Amino acid sequence: MSLTAIVMSVYINEYEQIIFGLNPFSQIISSINIISGAIEPFISFTFICVTSKIMLRVMEERISMYDITLSVAYGFIPALLSILFFAVSIILFRTEITAIANISELYSVKFFFQLSFVDLKRISLTAWALSYAIIIYFFFVKYKLSFFSSFISTVVPTLTVVLLKLFFSEIV
Repeated sequence: MSLTAIVMSVYINEYEQIIFGLNPFSQIISSINIISGAIEPFISFTFICVTSKIMLRVMEERISMYDITLSVAYGFIPALLSILFFAVSIILFRTEITAIANISELYSVKFFFQLSFVDLKRISLTAWALSYAIIIYFFFVKYKLSFFSSFISTVVPTLTVVLLKLFFSEIV
């Protein structure tokens, strides 16, 4: 997953340089983007594993960290596939990037299978929702946890972070 994120970051940074030109500040931002793209999947995986364990412990459910990690690993398969699809779409599109004059035109561009950025974002969100559903399924069916505990331990930590992000983005 990290390798795919790095590849996507490199290609997107190249597109940005073609569209907006090359300057030292954008090179620094590009480097930071590549580094964060490499560690983000690991951070997400770790976050879901650790917060699920904490939430399940609070709800007095017994499940090993190994079982949680295995469930999250299986759950990450749809997310990995969507990231891979996005990367392939970006790589195959590479030859046409010089025709884009500004960022607003980039949103109207059609990629692989005539999909736009909005379509690719929907695919990604659907894949992440499916990832969470798979984790809940493993907890509920395979490890015999209650549906409530499975759902709460998987969704609430991420939902809390998303809501905090929205709240603080409104303040700033």
